Amino acid sequence: MRTLKRILRRPHIPRYLKWETEHVYVSGDLYFEALLSQISNAASFVWIETYILKDDEIGRKVLAALVAAVRRGIEVRLIVDGVGSQEWIRRKRAEYEKQGLAIRVYRPLRFAAFWQQLVGLRFSGVTRLLSHTNRRTHRKLALIDRKIAFVGSMNLCAEPVESVFGTNAWRDTAVAVTGRAVELLVRSVEDTWVRRRAEGKPRFTGLIRDNRTFIQRLRSHQRLLREIRRARHRIYITTAYFVPEQLLRRALRKAARRGVDVRIILPGTSDVPFLPWVSRLYYAKLQVAGVRVLEYQKNMIHAKTAIIDGSAWVGSSNLNSRSLYWDRELDVRVLQAKSLRVLLDQFALDEAKAAPYSRAVAGRFSIAGILGSLLSKLEKLF
Repeated sequence: MRTLKRILRRPHIPRYLKWETEHVYVSGDLYFEALLSQISNAASFVWIETYILKDDEIGRKVLAALVAAVRRGIEVRLIVDGVGSQEWIRRKRAEYEKQGLAIRVYRPLRFAAFWQQLVGLRFSGVTRLLSHTNRRTHRKLALIDRKIAFVGSMNLCAEPVESVFGTNAWRDTAVAVTGRAVELLVRSVEDTWVRRRAEGKPRFTGLIRDNRTFIQRLRSHQRLLREIRRARHRIYITTAYFVPEQLLRRALRKAARRGVDVRIILPGTSDVPFLPWVSRLYYAKLQVAGVRVLEYQKNMIHAKTAIIDGSAWVGSSNLNSRSLYWDRELDVRVLQAKSLRVLLDQFALDEAKAAPYSRAVAGRFSIAGILGSLLSKLEKLF
């Protein structure tokens, strides 16, 4: 326990690192327009890591740009998740590898190995395979020429693009950053590409949250808790999947009680249908403490941002057990006044399209409450 406390108290913050430029995107159309432009103008390499890649209008445009880059002599690396991109891997991977794309699958599904272990009653092997399968890369990251990085919640698919999905487009947020710290992101993707064993000491703290190792996960979460506990004016959170652990719930309640303006925007309807039931179990105590919890009414809100006083985090992390314990995530801090203004303005627009959960929150002994409680326990495991 003493060792754990010492680890958590010992963050290494590279204070000399700052982004030279920040550009926040709250529109999928503008985001992919910028990304495609950067890929087309790349001079040396393009590395992309994503959870979901789809064979749709946007996925095909990005892949066409990557193939064109390969033909210009640009080094292109594409990392896709073995679960999130399973359909694309099965149908399209071979086709694009023939066109020169270097593609690697993060933890591919291994049904044959799982079946062999199960049939042979080798349950320790089954457990290891389940753990292997449950750990995904949920990151959405594109690196161009070691100069610019795109980070956020937008997968390589058309869902966040209004020109494709119209009023049903998902609400997502991303940021493009430049500066010396981009090199840290390059190393992170390189580690994933070559399957390099992670070092115990985290490299990413002040501007970047990476959670590859157990210690990085602890420190990242501890840092978020510390920022919430030190907040004096506002905590505005937008997240797609909200199943907060006890320390986070307590920190949010205490912040609201000491007068901090705490607001949380969550999806009213979700692409994971049972998640709103689970999230609503946590509303009551938060609301009693003064936290304003709202559900987005227009469509799916998939953004993952946290504005805390004068800075903000933008990335792929949700406030749930998957992001905390299982999935690889990546978030970057934005500090520039223009970025904060864009995020605050967008939060106000989202809030105008959201509403407090008006029905009585399900009690733990109601059918919905019991089901939600069981699902929340299942979510912590998987």
